[in-house]
Amino acid sequence: MSELHLLTYRGDADPSSLDNHIVTVLSISTT
Repeated sequence: MSELHLLTYRGDADPSSLDNHIVTVLSISTT
């Protein structure tokens, strides 16, 4: 859960960054 939280935080910090897209994919994969 900690990892997911960190990923979401990073994505929120840079929504314009490509990382946000990766975070979304990771979120779905983890879910």
